Amino acid sequence: MVTRLTGMNSAATARTRTPTSRRRAEAGRDPHDKSIQDLVGELSTRSDVFRQLWGAHDVRSHGAGVKRFHHPVVGDLTLAYEELAITADPSSVLIIYTAEPGSPTAERLRLLASCAATQHPEVAITVEGHVLIVEVIRHRYRVDSQDAKATVIQTLRDKLSRNPGKKLALAYLDDFEGKFWAETDERVREITSTLTQRIGGEATVGAGVPSLADASMSTSAGAEKSESSRVELTQRYQRIINEIQLARLNKMMDVLDEDILNSPQDFTYIIIDDLDKDWVDAKLTNELIMALFKTVHDLKRVRNLKVLVALRSNIFKHLEFDAIGGGQEEKFRSLVLPMNWTREQLTNVMDERIKIAGRRQLAEVETVSAILPHQNVRRGSALDYLLDRTLLRPRDFIAFVRECLTQSEGKSQISWDAIHRAEITYSENRLLALRDEWKSNYPGIDRVFETFRHADGRMTREDMQQRLDDCILLLAEDGFTGAGWLTPLGNAVLDGVKEQSWAKRYGPILRMLYDIGFLGISIGTRRVPVFSTDDPNALRYDRQVEAVDGFVVARAYHSALEVQTAGQRTGSNAPASSS
Repeated sequence: MVTRLTGMNSAATARTRTPTSRRRAEAGRDPHDKSIQDLVGELSTRSDVFRQLWGAHDVRSHGAGVKRFHHPVVGDLTLAYEELAITADPSSVLIIYTAEPGSPTAERLRLLASCAATQHPEVAITVEGHVLIVEVIRHRYRVDSQDAKATVIQTLRDKLSRNPGKKLALAYLDDFEGKFWAETDERVREITSTLTQRIGGEATVGAGVPSLADASMSTSAGAEKSESSRVELTQRYQRIINEIQLARLNKMMDVLDEDILNSPQDFTYIIIDDLDKDWVDAKLTNELIMALFKTVHDLKRVRNLKVLVALRSNIFKHLEFDAIGGGQEEKFRSLVLPMNWTREQLTNVMDERIKIAGRRQLAEVETVSAILPHQNVRRGSALDYLLDRTLLRPRDFIAFVRECLTQSEGKSQISWDAIHRAEITYSENRLLALRDEWKSNYPGIDRVFETFRHADGRMTREDMQQRLDDCILLLAEDGFTGAGWLTPLGNAVLDGVKEQSWAKRYGPILRMLYDIGFLGISIGTRRVPVFSTDDPNALRYDRQVEAVDGFVVARAYHSALEVQTAGQRTGSNAPASSS
């Protein structure tokens, strides 16, 4: 910041005048403050503008105004401020910031307050557990009105009050005082508010223990005290959560098992999906998802409840399991069930969708094959052609068939020409979808995809090495945003140690492109390539990488990247075979 003062224009000088004048006022209150003297000396030697402004002896104090901040999680904030002098301590000042009601800043502060609930894993676990408990009770008792809500809560109170062993669960219900059924955002605020009140309450009876209000006080001499206060506050926060809130939450889970879902007839499934949408930032994503995993694991004690969490592999792969305590990773990974689709399963799914669509249009269509071109020796199977250009995921197959139907509007059959036209749009959309799926893990990944434009349909090791070199050279290009992940993947190549094996040098980046489904591999005379959906461990070891002699870009991206297949190189208009 000091170096930016030099050579500032008139507008910048005007912006600098106010803080300089305020520093003058502070220096006047304590002219012997060594820290201010040292700061003024340093700035005067390094900035002509500051030296001139300081020499002007302009003293100014602003008791109110507007300040703009940029928060790394919620973005830009515009806040009105007012300074309140503390007569007992002239060196201190209390600054109050407020946001205009209904403004974007007010909404962002509300969001930030919700995010604050995840500063400790235990808070996030409390929130996740409460949300799931409420939804189970809502489903079990078919709560659909205010009367039903009141009846269910009272019934639970009566039942729990008769069992002394469930006093903690009763206290849990009492905690929310009518807000038990609130929407998720309000529940987060309520839980955070309850914890804050307990922490603040302890502060009033603990000698020398800071209160939450201390965080609003700013003094030049109180930095160490402030840091000590934050540490004590954090420790108290965590203890209250562990000893009170989590204990009550755990007892409520026992109530679910023993009193609410106590019969096999009440067996309940909860499916949690869309965890890849609308997150504020990556750190928040990790903490809340890990808290969800911990909650789901704890709910295993409820015998007639099964919670299924659907999570994309790119998110799961980069989760930091230490966020909820060490030694947890193996416990959670053992619960994972990878979902892989076969060609037969995808075809069955599409057949059902086609059948339903046919009924709506009063057409007797039972299978997707019935509306595709007939198989022949020259062109092969249209169904295989479509499936070959997916990553064997329902959304890919559905998107391709939908585009084929769009290109065949007004006709009862899909032709090969319609399939080829549809492939142009489908391939471009799939490449964009792959970028969007992985851009949070690998910023700038689209630039890596572009290095494979006009690649051969089947690449040798030499071809692949040239493409991978081009990928790594992106580090030297202006505007490339992926240095953070590409540098470690390309270090072995950049170091230029030729004695290392090919697998040591190119294996790291090759594995990444294989894992995300962009590249496939083949060995020897085997013509059918293997992708990560077929064998996720095919490149785990260097010896496996060394054995690979053929590489392919997934067919889903051939059209978008203008990959040169054998038929295109010989000038044939026939589509590439499905092998």
